[in-house]
Amino acid sequence: MIVNKERLHYRAFELDLSLPDLAKQSGVSLATLSKWLGGAKPASASLTKLAQALSVSPEWLLDSAPPPKRNQEPSRSTEDRVARLVVKIQASNLSKLDLDFLLDHLLTAVELRVNELK
Repeated sequence: MIVNKERLHYRAFELDLSLPDLAKQSGVSLATLSKWLGGAKPASASLTKLAQALSVSPEWLLDSAPPPKRNQEPSRSTEDRVARLVVKIQASNLSKLDLDFLLDHLLTAVELRVNELK
């Protein structure tokens, strides 16, 4: 099976992790993550490392398990989170790749949430 890239993006966004940060935290190389996002099949041991870094099960990343339980109360207000995101973008010198990845996270999160509410 292949990694569900929408789930990976969504969970990384929830944890405020960029793709390079996720690679460092999981011990899975950035090149490997990119291959998985492109449709390559992950090795079991590496998938387990990635799942641990995201605090989800490997099955969830493969789209074969329900999503992790979320807190009912958000840890920060929506306005605070949006403001934090804008400040972070403005204060950084993000590469096009990082900015695209960040925007993909955001769009995926919005799309998933809208679908959950349907």
